[in-house]
Amino acid sequence: MVVRLRVRRFFCDRKSCTRRTFVEQVGQLTELYRRSSLGLKEWLTTVAVELGGRAGERLCRKLNLAAGRTRLVGLLEEPRASVRHHPGRR
Repeated sequence: MVVRLRVRRFFCDRKSCTRRTFVEQVGQLTELYRRSSLGLKEWLTTVAVELGGRAGERLCRKLNLAAGRTRLVGLLEEPRASVRHHPGRR
């Protein structure tokens, strides 16, 4: 499925501004620098968690989704290590 959005582009006239243009974001549908919807990202993340890279890629190919193994693995977040504080130790 392809969703085409028409969004507004805003310009900044200040010379001190590092970003010259800004694009309107559509809540709960788009994210900055993302070329797919939040729903598709969530679905692909689930595929990556459950199947991994190569098997997930095969499933996506069968479903006509453009998602290779590197994209799927890239959606996985690194587990955060828990930090334990011990009283009296540095």
